[in-house]
Amino acid sequence: GLDHNETRSWHGWYRHVSLVMLAFAMVTTIRHKANTGAEKKLPKLPKALAKSR
Repeated sequence: GLDHNETRSWHGWYRHVSLVMLAFAMVTTIRHKANTGAEKKLPKLPKALAKSR
């Protein structure tokens, strides 16, 4: 992460921050897809069970 960098140059800092931001964006996207995909894949109750509730 950003707290694990020992910056020696501007270019090194820029590369590090760019990679950290890219990794964070990827993790956020993967997590969002995993959370929304789980809701869509749940099976629906059969009509007979739904009426008995």
